[in-house]
Formats: sequence, C-alpha cells, structure tokens
Amino acid sequence: METRIGQVRIRYRVPAGQSPAATLASLQNVARQKIADTCDQAFASVFEDDPTVYVIRRVTSRVAVLAKRRTSEIRLAEQWGRNLCTSVVRTIVRNDNDDNLVRFENQSEFVSCFLTRLAVGDAWDRWYFGAFTNYRGLPTEEVVIAVLENNHQIVPQILTRLKRSNALDYVLNVLGRTGQRHVWEKVTRSAPVDDQTVDAFRIFAQAAFGIADVLAIWQTARSEESDVLESYLRTKPISPNWTSGTSLAEAVSSLIRFMVHERLLDVSSVPTDEQVSELREFLGSTFDWLDSAQLFNSVLSIFDASKFTTANREFTLRPRQATPAQKRILRELLIRLQSRNVRLASDSLFAHENLLRIVAALSDVTETSVTSAMIGLLESVVVSAVAIQASSNPVAGLQHLQHGDISSISSSGEAGSHLKAVVDAGELAQSLVSELVHQSIDSTDEEGLQILSDCAGLFLLVRVLQDLRLASAFKEFGCDSIQPLLAGLAISIYKDAAWSNDLLDSGVAAWSGCNVADGRDTLAKLESIDWQQLTSDILETATAQHLLDPSDAIEPIELWDAAPFSPATAASINRLGALLIKAWGRWLPGLAHSSTHYLLDNFTRRPGTIIVGKQRIIADLERRPLDEILKLAGYLADTPPVAWLDNRSVRYRFCK
Repeated sequence: METRIGQVRIRYRVPAGQSPAATLASLQNVARQKIADTCDQAFASVFEDDPTVYVIRRVTSRVAVLAKRRTSEIRLAEQWGRNLCTSVVRTIVRNDNDDNLVRFENQSEFVSCFLTRLAVGDAWDRWYFGAFTNYRGLPTEEVVIAVLENNHQIVPQILTRLKRSNALDYVLNVLGRTGQRHVWEKVTRSAPVDDQTVDAFRIFAQAAFGIADVLAIWQTARSEESDVLESYLRTKPISPNWTSGTSLAEAVSSLIRFMVHERLLDVSSVPTDEQVSELREFLGSTFDWLDSAQLFNSVLSIFDASKFTTANREFTLRPRQATPAQKRILRELLIRLQSRNVRLASDSLFAHENLLRIVAALSDVTETSVTSAMIGLLESVVVSAVAIQASSNPVAGLQHLQHGDISSISSSGEAGSHLKAVVDAGELAQSLVSELVHQSIDSTDEEGLQILSDCAGLFLLVRVLQDLRLASAFKEFGCDSIQPLLAGLAISIYKDAAWSNDLLDSGVAAWSGCNVADGRDTLAKLESIDWQQLTSDILETATAQHLLDPSDAIEPIELWDAAPFSPATAASINRLGALLIKAWGRWLPGLAHSSTHYLLDNFTRRPGTIIVGKQRIIADLERRPLDEILKLAGYLADTPPVAWLDNRSVRYRFCK
C-alpha cells in the first residue's frame, strides 16, 4: 500500500499550561517526516492486497492526544496515522459523490486513464490526476515517457488498457519514433527483473564466477556477482528447462559469454593444460545438477577450440529451444497475426512501435511474468523480420532462415544474433517472422493507413446506405454532412466498442469520416434532427425499392445507457439502425425475415483490419460461418465509389 498526500492543512489546539512552540515543533516534525509511513502501515492492515487505487479529494480528521507525559513522536505518528486511516476508510465506505472520491481498478487503469486523457487534452483539468502534477509543464512526449518509467513493472498492462480505450495510437504518435525506441529499450526491455527470477538465476552466476576464478580470466578486478546478474537478466535471457542438464549447462555458458561480451573476462589467451585439468576437476566435483561434459566443451569453445584435444571434441552445442510457456505465447501471437487482429506498421522504421503493439496485444492473455520473459524473444522476432525485409530477396531470406543459414541473410552482428535466437527458439518463432515478412510484402501493394478495429463490420452496410441514398436524405434535413449519423449508427450497433473514454474507435472514425477526438461535438448535431420525418422518408424509399415490406415487424436495436446522446435521440437512432439492418438483410438469400439481432451478431458485429488507400478501402474482416451467403448473394463485389469516403470504393475480403 502506497499513500500519497497532496496537501495537508493542520489546525492545532494546545491545552493550557503546555508550551505551544515545543508542541507545535514536534507535531510539524511528525507531519513532515512520519505521517505518510504510518498511514502506509495503517492502510496495509485494512486494505491488505486490495489493488484498487482510491483518489480522495478531501478528508477531515480530528485527532486528540491525551498523555500525562510527553508522548514520543513515533507513538504520536502511530496514533495520528490510525486516526487518519479511519477517516479515509469512512470516506470510502460512505462517499457516493464522484466530486470527492474516484476509484480505479488498479494502478494500470489509473495510469492508462491519465494517459488517455492526456491524449485527449484535458488531463490537467481533472482533479483526480493530482498524483501526476509534477509532470505538468513538460512536453507531452516527456510526460508519457516519465509516467511509463515510473510504472515500469506494469507497462504491458498499461499498453493493453490504452489499446482497449482507443488511445494507444494517440500515445504512440505522441512518443514518435525516438520516444517509442526509448520506451522499448529503456523501460520495457530494461525493466528491473523480479526477485523470483533473480533468485532462480543466481545459481548460474555462482557457477560462471567459479569457472572464471578457476581459469583466472578476469579482465581486471573480480566483478560483483549481483551486479553482473542484474545486467544479464535485463537482456531477458530465455529461461532454461530446469529438468534438463543440457539446458542448465547452456544457461551457465550463456552467462559466461555475456561476461565476455561485456569485457569482464579476458579470453584472448588460451588456458594452460593445468587450467584445463583444474576446470575439468572443478566441474566434475561441483556441478552434479547439470551436464558437466557439455559445460566443459562449451566453456572451451569460447577460446580457440582448435588448440584443445579433449575426449568430447565432437560435441555439438544444442540450440536453446523456447520453453512451453513461451511456445504458448508465440502460438497465440501467430494466430492473432494471421487473423489480422494485431495492427502493425509495415514500414521497418517502426520496429519499436510494432514491438509495443505486440506487447499490448499479448498482455491481455498472459501473465506479466510470462510476458517479461518473452521480451527478448519478441525483439528477436521483429528485428529478424526487419532484416529479412531489408534483404534483396525477402522470400529467399525466409528460406535461408528455415535452414538456419543466417550468414546469407545479414552480415550485421546485431541482426545475426537475433536471427540465431529465432532459429534456436524453433518453428513457431520462425513462423512468426515469416508471417511478419509476408504481411509487409502484401502491404506494399496496399499502401495506406491500416486500422485494427472491433467495428470493421460496419463497412458491410455501405451498399444499403447507398441504395437508400441516405447521404442525400440527411442533407435535406439541414445537415451538411452525414458524419454525425454514421457515427451515431456505429455507436448504436457496437456500443462501448465504438465509443469509450469520449473517443471514437479508429475504425468508426474511418467509416464516418469523423475525427477520433471530436466525436462528442459531432454527435451533438444529432439532437436537432427531425427523426420521425427522416425515418419515414427512408422507410418510403426502402419500400419503393422492395428492400422492406411494410408488413414486416422491425425490432429495434437494444438501448445502451452510456450512449453519448439524449435518450430520445438514442431511441431514434436505434430504430433507424434496425430499419437499415432489415433492409440490408434483403440482400441475403433466405434471411430476409431474420431478426435484427441475428443479422447483427452473425454478420455485422465483427472485428477486422481497415486499409485506407488512395483509391480504395479494404475491409479485411474476421471470418464467420455464414459468410458464404454473402458470396452467393454477390455482396462481396467492390462497391461503387462512396461519396462520404472521398469517393473511394470498398473491397471486402476475409482474414486467413
């Protein structure tokens, strides 16, 4: 439990006969130096493991100290802290006023909400973000970086929540390439390692240091074991198979190689025969928990191995395979990439942006510890894909990767190490690289903004809106643009997937032509519409085109209490939306009499990727079982140019 007190106003009353000056000095010393710590202790006993963040604007607490003799400052701080804690708890339990108490599920929600409002531009107007006041006045990019640095343990969860609230794009744009690289390299990749991981790897550090001592290969003075281990773990090494002696031996060898790379060890001279014998004896007598023969050969291979004659000279180092937990995460990422559920930039210059997007996509299905262990391997996957994309023949590069022929792909030492890590990690990691490269190749023919959206199915309604001449009908009611209606229909259909934290989903913005952050101003224009007349006109047009039967019962779309319009407007939009869905159903053989909810759930409500090109918008949609009906109806042909989409046509296709 961590207590933050923004401002304390204290009024003292000193009984007659006491020295006000001495008493006041003691009380002020307690308030400045001890009260926060004692509050932490008091709150910890009350809230225990409660992760909720409580932000309270104002708490009033009265404390009376009665003692025959002068009470020690420690005792006074304990009394004061307990009393203040009681007042805070009472405020939390009894308060029903959002003007004095705001709750957040946990620290990641608190931080992500602040960054979301920072992106919108009104964070500093909200009193409950007072904990971030120290950052006020800094450039927005520096604020984002500083906040993420101070919350480095939960960066994956913060990114995931930003993605859910439609604010990840804004935050990444604010960071820019330089900021994205900093957040990845200095915050995400270099985040401090948890104590459990340090303890698990300490045995490898002890073994590596013992070997360095036996061979006397320290470059200068012997390094501190804890410092070396911490630096090594920041590189996110792959966890070994703890039941395999071979894997454990390789873990020790990897740490020794790291120490050589950091110039802590001097391997320029070949060990003497006496040192080799001491090494063999040391390993045989000390390391019964690993494959000592493999470790012996692996250590000697760091030097000039051709100068040694050993009984195991034919030894071949086995690759370091990904752990079962890492394979599970790699498999999940591959599925998401293949279904285009992770929006990535195709340009290789945005490698760090893509890494942050991948972490955001994975953190909602994995535990933090597992995600942390994956950081290094994820980086190797993305950097390897970039290296292959940059080669003269990416397709041939993928073939070389499959056969482990790294030198044919890149001569760069850094890229080579990442390529080797991918080869060693196994088939799943290589498949991920292949998928990233192929997506990049595909996108070169489809240049444009790529938007991953849970509301991509909206684009299936384009043709019915054209048939009903909805844009023209809307203008007849004094509106110069159909944007407000399109945004309102999207919110009616998709609810909080389309509208969250006062922001429109990026896909909804592309569909309607609105700005993501200007949604509330745009939607306000809907309040002045004569909905009864508009609905009547559209119903008349639909009936004339045989898209609707006047005798058909049309069930409205369900209401959403959090809709950003008045209840009357929400009900009108829902009725109009149901009418449009019903008319759209006439396109589909055998489904003309289906209910509104059936059509929405089986066809319209689906995620996908929207690719906005110069001449065309591609709606790359998640597959559904009844999609064959759309194909049979001829509905998947390119639409005519769409006026509200800057005369772009829409092309439909389905994710792999």
